[in-house]
Amino acid sequence: MCPTRLTESPERVQLQANIAGYRGYESKNERAETDRLLRSHLQSDLQAILNRIENPPQFADDELQKAVAKSCASVRRKLNLLSSSLREPAEETDSFFNRDHLPDALLQRLYQHEISMLNSVSLVSMEISSVPEQTEMEQLSDQFSHIQDLIDTFNQGLFEREALIAEYSV
Repeated sequence: MCPTRLTESPERVQLQANIAGYRGYESKNERAETDRLLRSHLQSDLQAILNRIENPPQFADDELQKAVAKSCASVRRKLNLLSSSLREPAEETDSFFNRDHLPDALLQRLYQHEISMLNSVSLVSMEISSVPEQTEMEQLSDQFSHIQDLIDTFNQGLFEREALIAEYSV
């Protein structure tokens, strides 16, 4: 069953609970600020992860240590690229941000992509926390493969979100 109002959708409510000041995109007067708050929140979460993996966990085994250092460097590169992408707001002239009304289906899809991105970042953070618990190369490799998959999921959500916004920017 669909909520009677999009403002009551579970996705929007969850976004509001996780991002201070988040209001949604129903009102054109709040869209740019909502977009800025989302981007800022995600950048902050990514930066927290980057800070945690700046100095990779230490392992007694040299092979594990080298693998962790290499994997952390790869994760840092991807997270830095994502963070950089979040710094660039979407175009605001005669666009998504200035239209009087946007279709509910579009807004719902945006909220779903934004929830996916929040969940991916949260899961990356949890996975990074458990890296020091790995004691075998295969476990470590699987762990970082999963982290890379989560980062790719985040990137896909960001790409699809930006494509939806661009679609309504003409």
